[in-house]
Amino acid sequence: MTQFYLSLEDDLMLRFGSERVKAILEKFKVDDDDVLIQSKMISRQVEAAQKRVEGNNYDTRKQVLQYDDVMREQREVIYAQRQQVIMEDKALKPVIMQMIRRTVEHFVQIHTQKEQKDWNLQAILDFAIAAMINEDSISISDLEGKKPDEIIDYLMDRAEANYALKEKQLYDASQMLEFEKVVILRVVDSKWTDHIDQMDQLRQSIGLRGYGQLNPLVEYQTDGFRMFEQMVGDIEYDVTRLFLKAEIRQDVKR
Repeated sequence: MTQFYLSLEDDLMLRFGSERVKAILEKFKVDDDDVLIQSKMISRQVEAAQKRVEGNNYDTRKQVLQYDDVMREQREVIYAQRQQVIMEDKALKPVIMQMIRRTVEHFVQIHTQKEQKDWNLQAILDFAIAAMINEDSISISDLEGKKPDEIIDYLMDRAEANYALKEKQLYDASQMLEFEKVVILRVVDSKWTDHIDQMDQLRQSIGLRGYGQLNPLVEYQTDGFRMFEQMVGDIEYDVTRLFLKAEIRQDVKR
């Protein structure tokens, strides 16, 4: 027969012990001191409680691994792209220009919806001045009368001209490559660090959504994906802004 040392305060019995067991202990006036109880019924109850605890622990560990999988997948994407930038020995212009184009398209599409009279050309101009072009070299009239695609093409032409100016200022291909890497890696490292903190905060708070009959893991995966996409958009905007608005000096170092 299995022997167990139990107490009325024992965590297993408090969490998983049946009312029947508690009633028996109270009937026999078992106090809070540990006592030796020899009973098949008590043994079965405690064994069942232990199994439920072990099952709960397994479910917890499984869920932790599923949460970790979300961050692992995101980390693999960021680290792979970061390593590609570090190891690149050719100009990163195609990478940067694609970032700039996606950023420009995003801002233009947001502010040119519905009818043309409802377009917010001022917001597009503010974006161009903040992230791409000197204020004294562009005005609202440069955007007026153009279709969305034409506005995008105009801003991309200005970005190409700005890029060519950076190449002339650095005059050396290796310096240009170094400058491109400095900008990209600085932005990626900063945004990724912030994203890790935000994902950690999300993970700590996501359990509360279970009270609203929502699956915390599904909510974490959904919000985590949305936050990751937002981080990528922020990376591309900051790369656009830092690269096109930076003043070149000859002491650029990573």
